[in-house]
Amino acid sequence: MRRHACFALTVFLLMGATLAVADTTDTLTNEGALSNPTQARMAQVANALMASPEPQRQAAGLLLAETFFLWEVEHQPRMNESDFMDRLEALIEQADTGLARAFLAQLCAFRDLQRYCRQQGLDKAIVEFDGAELFARLHLTENDETHRRREVVVAAEHLEERFMDYALILFEAIQAEVGLEMEESHAIMHAMTTGPRLSQISGLCRQPAVDDPELDQACLGILERMIDGTRSSILTMLGSSLMARRAEAQGDAGALDRHEKWRADYYDWLTCISTVNEEVWEAADADLILSFVDRWRRSGEASAHAFLATQAGVDCGLPPPPPARAVARR
Repeated sequence: MRRHACFALTVFLLMGATLAVADTTDTLTNEGALSNPTQARMAQVANALMASPEPQRQAAGLLLAETFFLWEVEHQPRMNESDFMDRLEALIEQADTGLARAFLAQLCAFRDLQRYCRQQGLDKAIVEFDGAELFARLHLTENDETHRRREVVVAAEHLEERFMDYALILFEAIQAEVGLEMEESHAIMHAMTTGPRLSQISGLCRQPAVDDPELDQACLGILERMIDGTRSSILTMLGSSLMARRAEAQGDAGALDRHEKWRADYYDWLTCISTVNEEVWEAADADLILSFVDRWRRSGEASAHAFLATQAGVDCGLPPPPPARAVARR
């Protein structure tokens, strides 16, 4: 049975233990593979985006084509490696927004080109212009680069989840080029789980860094921002889970209880919205899909889910506010 986008992300949220250790850079599974007609439509959209004069739209189109292997579609000749590298290098030089650089960092990770992209100046630009944004720089960090990962976490002045910005660009382009159909919305929302590389944060920040005070303070700051300052429940939930682990390690029973109670209350809210929103999504038209994604991008996931539930005349309310910061800075 098809799952609507909200429900897919809800299920993803419920995988709390897995999120703490999973590397969320996988693309579509066989179960989520696109049908041939849909691939052809998506290839048309990718071409339109790559023909845009805006670097961030070009980057989104290139990422779309790579993520869904659209070079293999009939009438879409595969870009050879030399052409791809030339285009990537040019986009790194032309990127003029944090969003464009974030898309390019994800593309570099998808193609295992992290070191190359850093050599081309992408990482330097993210540090200089985007406050050393955490998630983009983690995309440019390979799994075995432990020292760099620590440096990225310590240096981060900013974190910004970009997957709904990406979704909105793609949805609007699909609607303009071929008309938005349900299969495209399912497929792209599935791809949104290729967002922040959460396992790298979990690996460094799940326990107090007793022997590295600089890293420990950086982790606390990042987890606090994940809990209090992001638009994504995935990040809020992971931040709370890691804070709870740290509180347990420090023997802070009160903080541990606050985080566990908050997650229990949040699951109750998810239970309400998941059933309601699955029904709404099955009957959704393009305008409702775009409104949902835009509301998420502007106001956060909880607001978008609450909006969708109201379309069925059900008031699930808003989720409980994020838990108070469980572990004070030392």
